[in-house]
Amino acid sequence: YAGLEQRFPRRDGMYFLPDQAAAYDKQRYKVTMVEQYVLAVTDEASAIQWLRQQLTAKPQTRQDLNPLFMRELGGWQKHEKPLELVDLLEENFLYYDGVGPVPSQVHSYLSTNYKDLRNLDKDDPDLRAKAKERWYVPDPNKAADLEKLRERALLREFQEYRDSKQKRLKVFRLEAVRAFARLPEAPALAAANKRIGNILKKAEADEAVQAQVDGALLQEPAEQSLYAAMQQTVPQADAQFDAGDYTASLQTLARLREPVDAFFDGVMVNAEDAALRRNRQGLLKTLHLAMNRVADLSRLAQ
Repeated sequence: YAGLEQRFPRRDGMYFLPDQAAAYDKQRYKVTMVEQYVLAVTDEASAIQWLRQQLTAKPQTRQDLNPLFMRELGGWQKHEKPLELVDLLEENFLYYDGVGPVPSQVHSYLSTNYKDLRNLDKDDPDLRAKAKERWYVPDPNKAADLEKLRERALLREFQEYRDSKQKRLKVFRLEAVRAFARLPEAPALAAANKRIGNILKKAEADEAVQAQVDGALLQEPAEQSLYAAMQQTVPQADAQFDAGDYTASLQTLARLREPVDAFFDGVMVNAEDAALRRNRQGLLKTLHLAMNRVADLSRLAQ
């Protein structure tokens, strides 16, 4: 199970892909009304349920919740991983930072329990000051609440990625490939990538192909155009990849579709002249390496 915490969002002791986590969150918040009252906090699930009960009754600050939460931890099961209150709050609830209108959940509690705050607009300064730093339960019927949870989960996962020594997490690559597959250029580039792979496989049966290009040996306009496009595109895609922005890296490479199509329409890779042949193979090898840094795009080809 090593690496699960780094690669996949965790919910109630289970691990999900990012889109699955979002769907699970939405369904989970729809069943809060049928949960039984928690008598003891013994694991992560009961801790979340206890917090939901507390925050439904009264949106509170972390400082208010902490002594109550610590008192409830006496029955925590030994085999369960210890969890910090701040982590449970950040993963499952929303926080009002004092900016913008007060959320309805917090506004309802304050206007009911504080006479001087009744009949105030949600952006009233006094109401905002009283509501600031309170945590509250997301409303499953409000897309904005669920989107805030989703956005925060993505930011947390990205920060975990940046902090990790393992710089290339599969979950980010998977989302990038999914985004790439939706682009109109994706089918043609995936097919071209598969074709390039086959060409290189045959060529390397005799000798290794080096990812090197001699610009002086580029004779056909189509290969010159592809090389020029790659000189602009590949460094940018590599920089985005190194920064961890896999989606942007693939989207940048998608701009190569037209010059790649033109190359295969107008250039004979396996030319009789050995120098031209090796140079064209080197051009394709350079392109192939760039296109497959995130994932093997040929798998998207039909």
